[in-house]
Amino acid sequence: MNRRVIIFIVCFMLAAHPYELTLFGQEETKLGVRCSHPDNAKLGQQNKQTKKTATVKDLNDLIQTLRANGASVERNDEITQPFFSVKGKTITVNGEKVQVFEYANGKAAEKDARRVDRTGSSTGNSMVSWVGPPHFFKRGKLIVLYVGEKADILQALESALGSQFAGK
Repeated sequence: MNRRVIIFIVCFMLAAHPYELTLFGQEETKLGVRCSHPDNAKLGQQNKQTKKTATVKDLNDLIQTLRANGASVERNDEITQPFFSVKGKTITVNGEKVQVFEYANGKAAEKDARRVDRTGSSTGNSMVSWVGPPHFFKRGKLIVLYVGEKADILQALESALGSQFAGK
């Protein structure tokens, strides 16, 4: 049996997970094997997106990461929310408005993030009636708010920022 057949069989059995394959013959040969399978294309995308998450430090990084992951992103106007201590910027991601609040440091962002209840329906002393379900994300010195329910927007934000800390 030649190496290609063995690698194909191993790839089929392992279904796109990286493994090391040891082949024995006249001398031992180690091959690094990374297999791909059409059913596991999402796994590869998730791994690529996870690497991008770690680089988001500010609004510019967020925009670059969203674009690198295939989203259409435009910068828009400033916005204020009475429950956050800084002014934010709006960006349009795949046609949907997203609010980005950039703080001086992570501690300041965390202080405001703690004011948002788990469901996102109250922030500090304010009860908010949203036009859609709110989704709050925090990464470093950023708090990002998306009000809506489009799956592609939520997936793009989760890929760039990690799981939401509040919202529905």
